[in-house]
Amino acid sequence: MNRTFRSVVCIAVAAVCLIYMAACGGDGTTTTVASTTTGGAVTTTGGQNRTTTVATTTTNPTTTAVAPASEPQSGPYAFYQKDEVIDFCGYTMVGNNGFGSLREDGSVVAESNLTMFTTWDTTMKHGKITAKFTGAPDNEKNTNGICFNIQGKGMKGILEEDPSATPYFFEKDYYYYICFIGMKGTMGLCKASWKTNQWTNLQWSGNIEGYEQGSEYTITVEVPDDGVIKCYYNDQLLIEFTDPDPITDGEGVGIRLKETGAVCNSIKIESKD
Repeated sequence: MNRTFRSVVCIAVAAVCLIYMAACGGDGTTTTVASTTTGGAVTTTGGQNRTTTVATTTTNPTTTAVAPASEPQSGPYAFYQKDEVIDFCGYTMVGNNGFGSLREDGSVVAESNLTMFTTWDTTMKHGKITAKFTGAPDNEKNTNGICFNIQGKGMKGILEEDPSATPYFFEKDYYYYICFIGMKGTMGLCKASWKTNQWTNLQWSGNIEGYEQGSEYTITVEVPDDGVIKCYYNDQLLIEFTDPDPITDGEGVGIRLKETGAVCNSIKIESKD
């Protein structure tokens, strides 16, 4: 099944909110869950950033799109189709949601909304991750960024521990942190599914000066031993957050491309473990 058709399928998913495909014959399944919010967020203003504390917990609308069958992988990647396993910047990465592809220039482009890739063999509990993104042109809903401290040793570890586990997820099922550029140019640090199946807003920056929709930008995340997570936009520190309930055992790393046409140009993982 070619990628153009899968892109059309994904657009149809977004249009009708709930599509299910026949389970036989290797076709994928797409599920959408409605959005709810609980708790009273506390917002403080001052200094460099405007920040929202951990008081707000949100169950975001989430869609898990499993790629239709193309050609099965073998060996350690037997859970995936061949077009779901890529070599990106020297890291083997696997598609955990949506559809994406490796372009001739070495970048990864999202061919559907809600595209996510995670590394297979590379892990990092403490260290630094740097990735360059280009948002989809003329689309303010881009929320692209870095996923880190993914449950255990990431998807490889999860599947080795439980071969029956699903390798497909987006903002539910497995826990992790995510740092991304949000709508209209703000940076957010959030936590997905830690001790719950909800999304927790940890901290947000104010509007980023100089941000332009569709331009390339760099996100850097530092996770030092002291537990203070630092997030940078083009080398400018925008978020500095100490999680009172930190993820303690997550080591997986990935990228999130929210909208069709969004691009991750490169990623570098520098582990201190």
